[in-house]
Amino acid sequence: MYLRLYTWILILAGPLAGLALNHSISTLNKSFVDSKSTHHPIRRHLPYQPIDIEYVHAYTPTDFEGAWNSPLPADADTAIGEAMDEYEEMKAKQDYAIKDIRVNIKQISKNPITIKVTVENNSTLPITFFMGHSPLDGFAAALGLFKIRCDIPEVTFGQADLRIEYPSKVHPSTLAEIGPGMEVSRNTTIPTGQNKLNEKLVNLLKSENKVEVYMDGKWRGIWAVDKKSAVGRIRKESHWFRSNTIEIKN
Repeated sequence: MYLRLYTWILILAGPLAGLALNHSISTLNKSFVDSKSTHHPIRRHLPYQPIDIEYVHAYTPTDFEGAWNSPLPADADTAIGEAMDEYEEMKAKQDYAIKDIRVNIKQISKNPITIKVTVENNSTLPITFFMGHSPLDGFAAALGLFKIRCDIPEVTFGQADLRIEYPSKVHPSTLAEIGPGMEVSRNTTIPTGQNKLNEKLVNLLKSENKVEVYMDGKWRGIWAVDKKSAVGRIRKESHWFRSNTIEIKN
């Protein structure tokens, strides 16, 4: 009897075990499929998100480019405006200082006729000028800087008979500096050399006609700065000068 019961248990246990195994496999497969769906408990908390990748170029800009491309500070316009105002104010002061330069002439000798030329700095700034073609140039008479006029119609003297090419950049040896309230002088002989024009002038003076002389010309380089600051600057014509007028005595 017991043997027969055991036999029936084995016969029935086989199908039941198969059903249980199939159920387990089915449940596992369903869990795997659900795990790939967004309805899975884990997937609901970790949804798929695309990854944003920032591509960085390997080129590194130079310091200059970085500074050029950098945004200006908020107060940059104000700073630039103030700098421009300061520059314009400084330039105006320098222009006024140059206009305060005076050129005075005085006859100090009759034979030969010698003129003392003085350049005065009446400003509050140092003045530096290029010596070439200036009132203190040793060739001032030959360069035509002395204008000579007389009472005789159509008789003129003091025309330029010399031309000098000067370098564009100034050198310390070609500059003269005058401090505020100071002056510098040089004596120039008129006429210079022995030519027919000078002979006419000498004869005119001997004839007791009225002869007047003054200096007139353009600075070939003048700045309201000290000599050190003027070195290396580009020379250019600027600012007229004209002296007082004197009557030549012989």
